[in-house]
Amino acid sequence: MKLVKLKKKSMKKLTACILMTAMIWTSCSDETVETPNENPVEPPTEEPQPPQEEPTPEENGEESLLPDGCQIGALFSFQRNLRNGIDGNRHNTNVTTFYNRPLFDMVELGLSPGDPSAGTENPETPKAWWDNLVEEIAYSGLDYVAANCRGKRENPEKYGTDAGNPAELTYMIDAMKRRGVADKFKIAIFDDCPASWEAARNEALGRGYAGYNDAKPEKRKPHPLRELKLNVNGDFEDWEMFHDSVYKYIWDLNLKVALQTLNDCSKKDGRDYMFKLDNRPVILFWGNGFIDYKDNDHSDCTGKLLAILRHLREDCKKLIGIYPYLILDQVWEKYDNTLSAAPEVDAMNDWFTIRKIDQESDPYKVRDFRGFKIGTGVPGFSVDDLDATKKAMFVDAKAYSAVPLLEEALKYFVDHKVQLIFLEGFTDVAENAALWRSSDTKFYKYPNQRLNTLRKYSRNPFPKTQKLEAEACDYCYETGGSGNAFSKKMVKQCNDTNYGGGWMVENLGANVAQNLKWKALPFRKGTSVLMVRYTATKEATVYFRTSNSDGSNSTTYPDKKLSPTGTDNWQTVEIGQISNDEYTRLDLFVTVKSGSINLNYIEIIAE
Repeated sequence: MKLVKLKKKSMKKLTACILMTAMIWTSCSDETVETPNENPVEPPTEEPQPPQEEPTPEENGEESLLPDGCQIGALFSFQRNLRNGIDGNRHNTNVTTFYNRPLFDMVELGLSPGDPSAGTENPETPKAWWDNLVEEIAYSGLDYVAANCRGKRENPEKYGTDAGNPAELTYMIDAMKRRGVADKFKIAIFDDCPASWEAARNEALGRGYAGYNDAKPEKRKPHPLRELKLNVNGDFEDWEMFHDSVYKYIWDLNLKVALQTLNDCSKKDGRDYMFKLDNRPVILFWGNGFIDYKDNDHSDCTGKLLAILRHLREDCKKLIGIYPYLILDQVWEKYDNTLSAAPEVDAMNDWFTIRKIDQESDPYKVRDFRGFKIGTGVPGFSVDDLDATKKAMFVDAKAYSAVPLLEEALKYFVDHKVQLIFLEGFTDVAENAALWRSSDTKFYKYPNQRLNTLRKYSRNPFPKTQKLEAEACDYCYETGGSGNAFSKKMVKQCNDTNYGGGWMVENLGANVAQNLKWKALPFRKGTSVLMVRYTATKEATVYFRTSNSDGSNSTTYPDKKLSPTGTDNWQTVEIGQISNDEYTRLDLFVTVKSGSINLNYIEIIAE
C-alpha cells in the first residue's frame, strides 16, 4: 500500500570515442532521447516480500562505519530535461527501459515542463526539482555530490542544448538555503569530458551534439588535440589554435563557469559550498577516449594532457586564489604517460566498467594512487534491454538479497580503507544506476532503500535531527486495505512558510489512506521526540508505532489529539516520544485514527 506517492553511468565507459547522440546522453551522463511516455510505473505497494532483510552490521554506537577521514559522495546530472521533469517521467527509450524512475515525478504531480522545443521552462518546475534533489541528498548523509558539468553554450539561441550548464548551480544553492540544508553537504565539479570537450565543440561547429555515427563518418572528425604540437617547454606552440579549438570548451565554457559560480555564491553567503580536499576545490574528470580516433597513436598526446592540467591549475589560481585538487579517470594515463609522475595530478579513480550481459563486470573498484585510495562503484545497471540487436549491459542491484549491491560495494570500500568514495549516479535513471528515491519495484525493494544504505555508511549514520517529508514515505495505505487505495491527487504543493513550503499529503485519513510508513529509520540511544507539521480544519487523532524490519518488537504509542488550525495555519506539534536503550533502526508508522490532516513533514529530534 504505498504512497502512490508522490509517486513513489556506465555502459561500457567510453575509451575509444564518443558514439552517437543516444550513447553520450546515456553514458555516465543520465541524459536521454525523446520517446513516447507509456505505461507509468506505479509506486510500490506494501505487498508481502521475500523474508530477507538487510543485516545490521556490528556498529560501535553512533560511530560511522567509514574509515577515519573517509568521505562519501556521488555524481549527479542536472540537464534541462531532468530539471523540467521530462526524463524523470519517461518510461523508456527505444533501447532501454527506465526502471529507476524518481519517486518525485513532477509531471505526474501536475507540474508542466514548459516547451523544450522552444528552449523554455516553467520556472516552478526546475525550482521544485532542485528543492527535492537537495532534500534527498541531505537525507542520504552524503558529504558531497559532484555536479556533472557539460559546459555553457556559446550560442544558446542557435544551439539550445542544456546538457548541464554549470551556471545553473546557483539555483541548486538557492534550493539548499530554501530547504534548510546549506550546511549538510558540499559540491564538487565533475568534468564530463566526452560532452564538454568533444560534443559541445562538435555542436558549436555545426555537426550536432554528438550527432554522428559510423553511418555518417563525414561528421566525425579527429579531435584537434592530436594535431597540436608542443614546444620545448611542454606548452602548446600555437596558443590561439589550442585555445579556440580545445581549451575554451574545457575552461572558458565549463570549468571556469563552475568555479566562478560556486565561488561567487560562497563569498556572497559567507559559506563555502565547494567540496575540498587539502583545502582545494575538487575537480574530477571522466575519460577522454575520444582523442583516440581510429588510427590515432596514443603517443600523439604524450605531454599534452599534462599541459592542459597545468593551464587549468594556473587559471583556477588566478580566478579564485587557490589551486584545484585534480582527480583523473585512470584512462588518462593511456593517452599521456607523463601523468603518472606529474605533481599536477592529485589522485586517480578507477571508474567502474559495465560489459555485456554474459561477461564479467566490475561494478566497484578501489584505486590507490600515491597512497590515496578512491573507491568507485555503481548500485546497479541496465541498458539496451529493448534492443534485440545488442547484448544488454546489466549488473544486478540485488535489491531483495540480504546484501544489495550498493551495500556490498560500500562494505568493500570500508574493508579496503579508502579515503574517498565516489558513486555513480544519484540521478542516473537512464542507466538504472540511480540513488534517489524511486518508484522502481524491480531493482529497489522500497523507495528509500538506497538513500538509507548511503546514510548507514555516512559519517553521521544516526543524526540527531531527521526531517521526513510526508510525500517521501515508503508506503501510504488504508488501514486494513491491500495497498492500492491511494490517490495520487493526495500529493499537493503546500503554502507552508517553513523550508520553502514544498509538498504535502492532503487529507490524510479522509477515507483514502490513513497510514504512512518509513522503513529502517535510524534512532539514537535515549529519547527522541516526534513532531508533525500539519493543518486541519477539524480535530483529528493520530498515533504512531515502531517495529523491527521484520515486524517484530512492534510498539504502539498513545493517541494524540491534534487541534484544528484552519486551512493555511501550519502548526508544529509533538505527537510522542520514543525511548531506546541502544542505537537502532526501526520502521515507523504514522496513522490518522480519526479526522483528517494535511501533513507536510515529520521531525525526529533526539534529546
